[in-house]
Amino acid sequence: MMKFNFLSTLSGRLLAFGVFPTVLAIGAIVAESTIENRRHMLSMEKQLLTSSVRGVSRELSVRNERWNNVSSMMALAQVHGMFGQRKITSDYVRDVNVIFPLIMGAYIDYEPDADGRDASTLKGEDCPREAIDASGRFVPYWKTVDGVDVLRQRTGMDKTDSYQKSKREFENSGNSIAVVAEPVLRDGITIVTHSFPIILRGKFVGTAGVDRDLRAISEAAENIKKNVGADVFILSAGNRFLSATSDSRNAAAADQLLMKELGMSPYASQAASWLSARPEGDSFEAVDPVLGEPCVYATCTVATGGWTVVIRRTRADVLQTANAAMMRNIMIGGVGLLVVGGLLFAVSRSVSQRVRRAGIGLYSTATEISATSKQQEASASTFGAASSQIAAAVKEISATSKDLVRTMESVSQNAVETAALAGVGRTGLQGMESVMHDLDRATTSIADKLGAINERSQKITTVITTITKVADQTNILSINAAIEAEKAGEFGSGFLVIAREIRRLADQTASATLDIEQMVQQMQAAVSSGVMEMDRFSDQVRRGVRDVASAGTQLTEIIDRVNQSTETFKQVNESMQAQSEGASQISDAMNSLTGNAQQTMQSVQEFGRAAGELQSAIAMLRHAVGEFKE
Repeated sequence: MMKFNFLSTLSGRLLAFGVFPTVLAIGAIVAESTIENRRHMLSMEKQLLTSSVRGVSRELSVRNERWNNVSSMMALAQVHGMFGQRKITSDYVRDVNVIFPLIMGAYIDYEPDADGRDASTLKGEDCPREAIDASGRFVPYWKTVDGVDVLRQRTGMDKTDSYQKSKREFENSGNSIAVVAEPVLRDGITIVTHSFPIILRGKFVGTAGVDRDLRAISEAAENIKKNVGADVFILSAGNRFLSATSDSRNAAAADQLLMKELGMSPYASQAASWLSARPEGDSFEAVDPVLGEPCVYATCTVATGGWTVVIRRTRADVLQTANAAMMRNIMIGGVGLLVVGGLLFAVSRSVSQRVRRAGIGLYSTATEISATSKQQEASASTFGAASSQIAAAVKEISATSKDLVRTMESVSQNAVETAALAGVGRTGLQGMESVMHDLDRATTSIADKLGAINERSQKITTVITTITKVADQTNILSINAAIEAEKAGEFGSGFLVIAREIRRLADQTASATLDIEQMVQQMQAAVSSGVMEMDRFSDQVRRGVRDVASAGTQLTEIIDRVNQSTETFKQVNESMQAQSEGASQISDAMNSLTGNAQQTMQSVQEFGRAAGELQSAIAMLRHAVGEFKE
């Protein structure tokens, strides 16, 4: 029994040499498109995260610089006449705590007997007892508790990071430098201290500073996560977690990280990459030790304070759009291949069956003709009957030819209608191509306008920074004015009211500029995301323009071929009509041949030889067709 081999069939060969190369070509195109799309998405995401982390770093630096300026203002007030006036200094610290409601407390710490009044203060000098320690050292600390200003003494301040760092910086450099101390955790609240040294006649005599609640930083980080869709981590100069946004898969992780050292956290393996951050920002890819999947990171250092900001987003989230496009391309390519393969298989089977049936029919006809010719050679008497049979057969051929003529006329008419419909479709495609070009120009214009908005928002940020600095300087001037008014006594009471009103307006200005700055940052993030989405949409529109143009070209070729086929159908129709007329003439000729036996005998002999050659040719055709199995 012969074993079936699909590749030996006509359908198998058409599929092997037609469909399979198409599969490979489409697969290569889809793979290349997917790889390029994924590479582009990763590059755009790294740029977006780097831009975002730089924005966060600038915001944190501006906030730290603002409170450094407040501490330096307090220290300069001591240097310029207030040092040693303990009652006035205590009231001044209280005023600072009042006019800056965003701080948790304000303080001034003197070195032991720095003003030579520790002993006299213990004996009852005019100074609040809560502002000194057991030795008489001046250490007032004002804070607001339940809406009430409370004075406390700062005991053990010599051991605090803020005091020691300020003193050490002055001793090492000889310059007065604002210090952002290492944050501490008090009653579940992360607090950072901004301090500035008090230097008199080149000697360190104490520090002035404020305490700030860092919960606002955590709220800002959560807002950034909502806008960008990425987790935010903020590390102190001592590599402790100041803030970490919670992840939906591990909600408790953020609270557990608060104030934990990086080296003792689950992210210890990332320490080298995180701590190598640069001021201009950087990005990289790595497997996250907590999530256990590849992620894209962006890092940046904070200019004021030495903090580090890290933004993380999973690679799966970044490539979600690219993966969806890949699956869509694979589905479209698969459907196209199935359609092409089905059409080729149906056409091959139809052709194979028709050729086989035609070969069998021709072989049977040749056999009959050969037998008839032998019979005519054996007996000339039967020639008339055979001639009659041939005449009848010719009449059937004539009738069949007339049917074919009508069929060809119908086919020609259908071809003309098909060409007309294809022309209408081509006109529609040309209109669609024009619309797609207009859409492409519109998307390009929108992307340009979004870019212009982003540039203007950056200019707004610069102006806001300038306004913030002016507001801080206004506060300093108003405080100094209030001090001078108090010194003037009742003669400066009116000016004191004006100075306090100026401080209130300056504080409102600083708060408003901070809100505007946050809105501008959010607008910049939204505009950056919009530019990226418009770029992707513009690419899709351009691909649509090319596809419409290609479809229009193919439809034009179809119309041309249909028109050519129409002319061919007309020629075939004319040939069939001529064949029908010839068959009628043959029928008349066969009636005249019946009366001439000798001529018939000679014709039969020649016909017998032709039938033998036809039979041999049909045998060769059947052998060739047998090479292709159904």
